[in-house]
Amino acid sequence: MIPIEIQGQTKGGSALASVHNPKMEEREGEPGLLVYTDEAVEYNLAFGPAINPINGQEMAIDASFGGTPIGVYNGADTVLWTASAIVGTKFDFTDTTQPRTGSADVESDKAAANDVMQFDKGSNQDLSAHVALTIWIYVASGYIAGNSVSVYGYDTGGAVQVGNKVLLEDYFNELDFGVYQNISIPFTDMGLETSTIDSFRIEIESKSGAGIVFYLDDIQIEETGGSTEFRVTAPVDQLFLISSFRLTFIDAYDTTLASNSMAGIDYDQILGLAALTNGISIQSVRKNQVTFSLTIRTIGDIIKAGADLLNPMSQSGNTFISIDIKFPEPVLLDPRSSDMISVVINDDLTGLISFTAIGIGRSRAL
Repeated sequence: MIPIEIQGQTKGGSALASVHNPKMEEREGEPGLLVYTDEAVEYNLAFGPAINPINGQEMAIDASFGGTPIGVYNGADTVLWTASAIVGTKFDFTDTTQPRTGSADVESDKAAANDVMQFDKGSNQDLSAHVALTIWIYVASGYIAGNSVSVYGYDTGGAVQVGNKVLLEDYFNELDFGVYQNISIPFTDMGLETSTIDSFRIEIESKSGAGIVFYLDDIQIEETGGSTEFRVTAPVDQLFLISSFRLTFIDAYDTTLASNSMAGIDYDQILGLAALTNGISIQSVRKNQVTFSLTIRTIGDIIKAGADLLNPMSQSGNTFISIDIKFPEPVLLDPRSSDMISVVINDDLTGLISFTAIGIGRSRAL
């Protein structure tokens, strides 16, 4: 046994500790004592459901967009806002390679970091009566680690950014190449919910390798609906460490396969609900920064992302499934920095009987 004095660990200023069965290890030619420690903190099992102040925990709601959208740009198929390259030469605003609708789109062909495109209305646009910006994006290649693209509001008269930059990849599955996906960004995320702008800018934040080839179409401002957010947060006096995030779906959906023990669950929809147009956005937010994001349009989207399908059950034509997202390291939610796991609904999910989400982990007092 080796007595060791530990400074500053007690009210008296020092204490004696004992080391049993010491083991020596050599690193970089220097011998040292191999030490194991345990946290001197007690944790409790904790569960945190995703909650909305109006809807409670039930997420099978109609959050589809409504009202009259304001068109921003659609490849110049119609006269909308004016598109231009503020920095760079790799943008084509009347490209015909990959239009989603009409005959043209916006192409970004391996643009450099800090290149900027702009969509300018030419007059002020008050956003206080609108809820979100939606953008259809088609990634052809290159949207891999080290590449990032942002969007933000802008005031050309004052030559200043309005609100916050947000990253496109936090709102869609950027690794799904060769298919159009809809990006839905709440104005609350962009800091524009009460703002007036005259343009939007899209900027290449970083470039790695050859860079990204992508196409944009049907950019518009949504008037109502959409962007209904459910949050998992820590209690005001607790730290919450979430090890897994569980989604539970219930639907009137028959999963029986004749002469087969495997449940008949379609990967390209959500039980009986067809693939979503905008998708369910899941984000982990730590100190106001997105640290994890996933957009779900089908069961296959979340399983491909590494989640596990659990507990498929069926009774009287109704099916219950749970899907677990396990985190390699616990996700820390600290109430002092307004940390959360956010689930945003942008579609009509009332075709489901129920949809809920819950964070599972441990908590301790601050």
